[in-house]
Amino acid sequence: MQTSCSGSLWLLLLEGEFQRSFQLRSFRSATVPGLLALLGEDRYDRAKGRRAWRDICKFAAVCTCIHAGLLSRRSRTDKGEDNTLGISIEKDASLSPALPEPDVDTPGGRIRRTRLSKHMCLVDLAKATGLSVVSLRLAEQNRTKVTPSNLRTIANALGVSVAYLGCFESLSEDTLGQRIRKARLYHGYTKREFAKIFGLSSRMILGWEKDEFLPSDKYLPLLNDYLSILI
Repeated sequence: MQTSCSGSLWLLLLEGEFQRSFQLRSFRSATVPGLLALLGEDRYDRAKGRRAWRDICKFAAVCTCIHAGLLSRRSRTDKGEDNTLGISIEKDASLSPALPEPDVDTPGGRIRRTRLSKHMCLVDLAKATGLSVVSLRLAEQNRTKVTPSNLRTIANALGVSVAYLGCFESLSEDTLGQRIRKARLYHGYTKREFAKIFGLSSRMILGWEKDEFLPSDKYLPLLNDYLSILI
């Protein structure tokens, strides 16, 4: 036997005879006489057997690599066929569900409408306010409540009043407490920020807004300045 495999052996191997006889995965368990029998040898020759064994091992390794490559290629082809099934899956934008437009008379709707009227993207508004794009998107969809301080920041960036963006004009002002709360929100202050202006606690401001007690006379002049925004 020559160091290179004969043409008939190549043909047999390519046709799967070698794989069926020795299963490639366990070719090392095959005997030299069995290999020689595959080659058509009539008798056992030790020297030829050793050379045949080396050649077959080398060729089996090559076949294993080729076999693995073919399996990988077939797997990729099968996946492609499973994904397409012969049907075009090009994206059709007209069939994509659009997010519902928020109600105009809500804080989110007014933020969105004002932003679009200024020809601003969410990224532009985020850059102007220092807020994240995600937070602004959720605010425009009315999926999160915007704090008075953030509402004040957005209003300043858009050049509109806090009262407009917050839809605070609909708040009642039948009592002094209701007017205090409405004025605070018009200015875009949290209870803590408003309490700091008067040197009081947040609990005291909450008591004013709930009409639990009236502001003392020393706070009335400053309070009236803030209440004047309601006029």
